[in-house]
Amino acid sequence: MSIKRISYCIVFLIVIFNSKLSHSQSPFPLVINEVMVTPAGGVSTNSLYDNGALTGSGPTDDAEWIELYNPSSCDSADISCFVLASNMGDSTSANWGTFLFPGGTVIPPLGHLVVGGNSSAFKDFNLINSINTSFCLSPRWWLRDNAGWIGIYKQNAEPVCGVYWTLTGNATNLFTDSVFNQEVETNPIKCTCCSPGFFPRAKDIPNIEYAGNVISGSSLSLSRKTDGDPVWELSSPNGTPGTCNGGIDSCFQFESTLLSTKPSCPTAHDGILSVSIPNSCNSVSPFGYLWSNGNTNSSISNLSAANYSLTITDKYGCKHIKTINLQSYPAISLNLNSNSPVCEGDTLDLFSTISADQYAWTGPNGFVSNLQNPFIFNMSQINSGVYHLAITDTNGCFANKNITIEMIPNPSCELGDNREICNQQQIELGNLNQNSHYNYNWFPVVGSSSEIAFDASLYQPSAITVYAEVSVCGKTAIDSVLIEILPCDLIVPNVITPNNDAYNDNFVVKNLEFYPNSQLSIFNRWGKIIYETDNYQNNWNGDQLAEGVYFYILRVPVKNQKEKEYHGTITLIGRN
Repeated sequence: MSIKRISYCIVFLIVIFNSKLSHSQSPFPLVINEVMVTPAGGVSTNSLYDNGALTGSGPTDDAEWIELYNPSSCDSADISCFVLASNMGDSTSANWGTFLFPGGTVIPPLGHLVVGGNSSAFKDFNLINSINTSFCLSPRWWLRDNAGWIGIYKQNAEPVCGVYWTLTGNATNLFTDSVFNQEVETNPIKCTCCSPGFFPRAKDIPNIEYAGNVISGSSLSLSRKTDGDPVWELSSPNGTPGTCNGGIDSCFQFESTLLSTKPSCPTAHDGILSVSIPNSCNSVSPFGYLWSNGNTNSSISNLSAANYSLTITDKYGCKHIKTINLQSYPAISLNLNSNSPVCEGDTLDLFSTISADQYAWTGPNGFVSNLQNPFIFNMSQINSGVYHLAITDTNGCFANKNITIEMIPNPSCELGDNREICNQQQIELGNLNQNSHYNYNWFPVVGSSSEIAFDASLYQPSAITVYAEVSVCGKTAIDSVLIEILPCDLIVPNVITPNNDAYNDNFVVKNLEFYPNSQLSIFNRWGKIIYETDNYQNNWNGDQLAEGVYFYILRVPVKNQKEKEYHGTITLIGRN
């Protein structure tokens, strides 16, 4: 079956050549699968072949290699007379690399083919054995490590596939780096079955792939992640020529572990970070370390809670970045409790809700204690106020908090002296010590506050004893006051004789003293106000007024903030 496919390929290619048809881009089952650009061992290894006699000098330990892969699971890939080419970066023909696959070169389905130098571990074609034959068309073959590319062409110079790489660049270099703009040897010597036409340079190869950055002298090849995979990466050491690619091994994607010691407190600076790398990765040591805070050791200390990153660089320059959010132990949740409010004479108990190494209580009247739950006997007013606790926990963290303590004084009750009031009056009784914890009771009046209103109009003129009781904390204080209710109706005169005989000289309203803040207005016969006051004191005598009849309006306060009005006439006679 292979012979038939080869014959068919040759006939088909002759038809293309003779008819001078335009190049097509029909799919062909062939990809460049892996490239060893920088073998370990130094510059002398970096070639596939170099005839030192031709160039005068050059590496001769040829360890580079190129692997091709047939991704088809059904069809073989006949690459007879296909050209494998590379431009090494200068204009001399001695530095053009071209290799012609001989007739009968077939890659089976899912198979590999390796073109290698004399010292490469695996090879199907050894370039040094092909020199001066019709297969190796150039006296020198090497792959540039700072920037290079490889293309595979059909006999008519149509590119089948290509890859390119850089040392520190990226995919955009294809259009900016002069290496990728240099041409392949046209009409190569001894290429008897090749078209004399132009072999496209790297930037003109459709769908050329960027393989990534090489690492000089690392023995790491540029490899597809798996056979035929569009994703390229660095291989394991020495690559995997001629075998199924497995991607990067554990030492090139190793899972280093960041070990941490938390800061003891949210504000502390005693955290520690270090890195642990498996011993299986010693082949790529020594490692370089760069933490986000600039430290270059494998561990860092005196850290506060924050985000940190570590860049680990292996001996090949591969970088691995680890990040961590270093969190501290949580802040102390300190709560204080007590049995406040405390009755006078009882014991005050203070409570801290957290265990700690050290306690420092302070408070009123010089109070200090190092107990978690201190107490004070015989509570008095001088012990009321703000208490402060400062603690240090087992991590050395500090916290503090305040609590306010209230003392309930013993009850007291003092109603004052006995009182006389008119039967139309209302007075306030009490003005006792106010405290939200006290209970107040009155008799015979009804009330539950520290003050009550006593309405004399509810009683007949008599003497009434009013009792008050104040209780709290199981203690009671009692007092009483005698209130004499008098018949205090006002008697308003209608004549005054202001002759300075000390008798009936003033307008005196009897019992007016029981009605403070009484209002009096005096008018003449024409309605003009001739005297007015808001607090009449029985002191008006009609001074400088002529004898005659005058009019008055007297308003006196009564209960419930109302007033009662008296009005009538008053006659002035006998003025001196």
